[in-house]
Amino acid sequence: MNLSRTISVDLVSRLGRAVVALCAISVFITILGSDIFGRFVLFEAVVTILGIGVDMGLGSAAQKRVADHRPSKVISTVLVLKALFLVIVGTALLLGGSVIEPFLSPSLVPSLIIAVGVQQLGRVGLHALRGRLRVSEAALVQLFGDLVLLIAGYAMAVSGFELLGLVYAFVLQWVLISAVSLWLIGYTPSLPSLDVGRSLFAFSKYTFVSSVVASALYGWTDTLLIGYYLSPGAVAVYEAAWRVARAVSLVSQSIGTALFPQVSDWQLSDELTAVTETVRDGITGALVVVFPAIVGAALLGDSLLGTFVDPTTAAGAMVLVVLLVGKIPESLNDVVARTLFGLDKPAYTAYAAGLFMLINVGLNVVLIPLYGIEGAAIATTLAFAVNAAVNTYYLRSQVAVSFDYRTLGYVLLSSLCMGVVLLLINQMISIDSQVSLLGTVVFGGVLYFFVLLIPPSVRQRAKKLKKQLLG
Repeated sequence: MNLSRTISVDLVSRLGRAVVALCAISVFITILGSDIFGRFVLFEAVVTILGIGVDMGLGSAAQKRVADHRPSKVISTVLVLKALFLVIVGTALLLGGSVIEPFLSPSLVPSLIIAVGVQQLGRVGLHALRGRLRVSEAALVQLFGDLVLLIAGYAMAVSGFELLGLVYAFVLQWVLISAVSLWLIGYTPSLPSLDVGRSLFAFSKYTFVSSVVASALYGWTDTLLIGYYLSPGAVAVYEAAWRVARAVSLVSQSIGTALFPQVSDWQLSDELTAVTETVRDGITGALVVVFPAIVGAALLGDSLLGTFVDPTTAAGAMVLVVLLVGKIPESLNDVVARTLFGLDKPAYTAYAAGLFMLINVGLNVVLIPLYGIEGAAIATTLAFAVNAAVNTYYLRSQVAVSFDYRTLGYVLLSSLCMGVVLLLINQMISIDSQVSLLGTVVFGGVLYFFVLLIPPSVRQRAKKLKKQLLG
């Protein structure tokens, strides 16, 4: 697998998904209003949380084990196990549907069960593709799914279906992701294997905490608690800031996604010396866009949210800045945690994730009632800083981990230079339209990379990366 090229394709796909997600927020809020969109976000949150009890870490385990077994045998075993867990979760939800009343109407329980089922099916297909080193294809399938949600959601919204229309679009999205991913992997139904099941659970007992539970709680704990303590409208504002901030972590996510199967392959062939340099470069690459994004958001955050998303979301400008600061430890963790998975050390990430969950939930419960959506952003950022520190400590016990402080210093200096120029521009002209804002952002990005590429060492690394990408 060409690691650099795989990362680039995955990154382009994630950038496309980020653009589609922002378009979806703008379209859905404009047509349906922030209250209905906020309720749909809560629907997504509840689906993800319920999915914890269905996935049980089997998705990540399947990604690891398809390299050792026939893909169809692994997928069939995972599907049977997930179907059993879905029956249990679905039955519990039907009997105790009132538990979701603080967030959604109990009438949505059947839709929730269906949505959980198709999402889990689609994720099995995506994990299988990544496990077979077909990361780029998995990324493109996800982009296709997001486009389906946008187009189908728009059609449903303008047809007057409101919240249910977005729910139907969500289900269609994951039905098509499931069909395409399983077709690409060449899946043919087969009998589940007891040996494969044991192998899956041996890995999943750790990934259940570190990958499934931690990811779900990281992405949705704050959303659910904002919905509980505040309102669906506040959820919509927070979600807008969250999705804009998430675009900044696309680089680190792409690097981490590509590292997992590659490090796993290196481990199988006993080539661990390659891991040290790759992790160092991965950490540097993951942070290249984070520092300038923080500076840019501090200067243009309200304009960015109010102009590109919706005027009602401009209130989330401070939330955006705090969430972007949190992308520093998150980007580090994306590289470090996925490397630990590749080294077959999920237990370490499980310990870090357990600590993260306790801190994240506790701080959100305390800070949201006190400081609103800003409190949620602070809580999540602090919790992830602890998670990244613990995972880095564990990775250092396995391989040498170093930081390229010189290049990171250039990144910080270039970001500050960009910020000074943007501050002057903001004082000289009025940035109050999409054209002026887009022009300012593009100019700032070009200026940042121009300054960053002045040092010869950075230019040399950029040329090396270009050569790897173009093959």
